[in-house]
Amino acid sequence: GSAGGEGGSSFPGAPGGGAIHIVAESVLIDGTLSANGGQADTRHGSGTGGSLWIEASNLFGVGRITANAGTSLPSAGGRIAIYAATNGFTGQIQAAGGPGAGAGTIYLENTTTGQTRLLVDNLGRAGPAAALTDPGPTAWDFDIVELVGSGRLQLLDPDDSILLTNDNMRGDGTGQFVIAGELDLALTTLRGFGFYARPGASLTLPSVFTIEGVP
Repeated sequence: GSAGGEGGSSFPGAPGGGAIHIVAESVLIDGTLSANGGQADTRHGSGTGGSLWIEASNLFGVGRITANAGTSLPSAGGRIAIYAATNGFTGQIQAAGGPGAGAGTIYLENTTTGQTRLLVDNLGRAGPAAALTDPGPTAWDFDIVELVGSGRLQLLDPDDSILLTNDNMRGDGTGQFVIAGELDLALTTLRGFGFYARPGASLTLPSVFTIEGVP
């Protein structure tokens, strides 16, 4: 992650979170595995969340996996990716931003079934959208896209697209997908999370659809 700003003084901001990559047959996490950004005082920037990448045949535990930003000043959450054939982890997984900052992304893949899940959770804090980006044009396709805790998501690259359907959209009604360009959705029901169109953006929906408890 990135270090926080200096805040107009000669003292640097807090460091960003580090990068952790674990490759193992079995991983048990009952404590805390953290790539959190550093904390700072109110005059200096806190660090952004770092990155955590776990590849395991078996993942278990009741602990915490976190790449949160420091919470003294706005800094973005980090990135977490977990690839596991058997994922029995029931603890907390967090990549939240600091106050006024956006969450990072949490990607979960079951390497046995191939199921993919993208989670954005900002723990109820308002902030900018987490960005999906890739070096080339990408058609993003996840089995589950889940926006909770005021988590927001956007496509950073104008050539990218994302598949959103009645079946893969999940959320608690507080999240939003942010549209910067054009998005055409064949949804019959808008639920899980809402949409926010930036100036100049457009969202096309069917002439008849249902909205269920989303912003």
